[in-house]
Amino acid sequence: MPDIDLFKKDGQENFAVTLPCNPNDFGAFISGLLGKPQTIEKAFRGTFEVSKDDIINTFYLIEQRIQQQNDAQLVQFTVKILYNDDTSVLLNSIADFEHYTEVRPLESIGVALSWTYLIKFKK
Repeated sequence: MPDIDLFKKDGQENFAVTLPCNPNDFGAFISGLLGKPQTIEKAFRGTFEVSKDDIINTFYLIEQRIQQQNDAQLVQFTVKILYNDDTSVLLNSIADFEHYTEVRPLESIGVALSWTYLIKFKK
């Protein structure tokens, strides 16, 4: 049930509806209001060696290129690390990824990177 707040401003009653939700749900809601999102996906198969620094550098490279070309706001970035015991860890920001250290003696076998941007394209 949403909270309804009543407050006075300039002697008039104003009403506000507060909807509790997490940032991911709010981002999806706003994106849905603004139009149909475009998705670009690419999977690379094979044996690769990707370091933590490679992922961090890729994040900042894409961020730089998008900011140079468009008026854009990063809504969400996630890194999903897949391990050899069929478990995974989902990290919800580049800062979380930069500071994450797995304590279990596992081998990482895959990584999935995801960016969500709100972009105002230039005419």
